[in-house]
Amino acid sequence: MKVRFTLFFNLPMRKGKGDDREDRLFVKSKIPNLLKYVLTGLYHARAKRGGTQVYDSLKTFDHEVAELRLAKFMDQMCKRRAKRVKRPKIGTFKELFDDYE
Repeated sequence: MKVRFTLFFNLPMRKGKGDDREDRLFVKSKIPNLLKYVLTGLYHARAKRGGTQVYDSLKTFDHEVAELRLAKFMDQMCKRRAKRVKRPKIGTFKELFDDYE
């Protein structure tokens, strides 16, 4: 005789949308863009890239280490944004005038 057990866990299903603090998966910290994942206790970084929010694990449980890794993560995101920006061609006024004609 086989017996099957089904376990049900009361886990939050929404990401930061609930009114109760217990209803959230990500909890904000006092530092902007630093979130703590409730289920595991790991810290995550949040940034906007291309109009969408990007979450990345900082792979630490310690708040001070998470702050340092967050600064590094934000620097990397700024460098990626700088590469995407198209720089205008730098030249003389005469070259610009010749291109316009």
